[in-house]
Amino acid sequence: TNGTTAVTPADAVRYGQFSQVELRPADRRIIKPTGVKLDLGGIGKGWTVDRAADRLVGHAPFLVNAGGDLYAYGSPPNQSAWTVDIPHPVFSDQTIAQLKIADRAVATSSITRRQWWQGNTRMHHLIDPRTGSPADTDLLSVTVVAQRTTIAEVFAKTAVILGSAKGLAFLDSVPEVDALMVTADNRVLFTSQMARYIRVPELSHI
Repeated sequence: TNGTTAVTPADAVRYGQFSQVELRPADRRIIKPTGVKLDLGGIGKGWTVDRAADRLVGHAPFLVNAGGDLYAYGSPPNQSAWTVDIPHPVFSDQTIAQLKIADRAVATSSITRRQWWQGNTRMHHLIDPRTGSPADTDLLSVTVVAQRTTIAEVFAKTAVILGSAKGLAFLDSVPEVDALMVTADNRVLFTSQMARYIRVPELSHI
């Protein structure tokens, strides 16, 4: 999308699809079809956090945070883990949950931050590769805890695109990946093992 109009399935076929992007590691080149644009915003942040963490691991406890995509190593002095607040995707002044994290990465994907209107339809920036249009989803946000930030990024976006039922079932089937989801009707859903990381404060809006 260009920020004002959505790409239709017919457009996606005409412009080319992500599966047609060719990677050439030998000469460090990326070949893409005409009309296809690459936006590495989310995964780029996660990759950068992971590279920074790789350099710091083994020296002292740390938390690297790039706009909500983060990696926590060890724990602060006199504590068992780092505390990470997860804001509500709509009521940003509300903390929907607190995570207790050590030697884990966290990433959140949300449809509420980058939105615009096309006619009477609200659009967002998370594109379903199956349609080439913003994902038709009942999820507002997904926060994933994983071993690496790039992994957390990928699975958070995948779950948003799949929606709450399929997304929750899918993430529950992936080892070492746990998640918290907020639905459009204000339900908070968790994967089966997420409780080991989470404490939910009392909220006024849910």
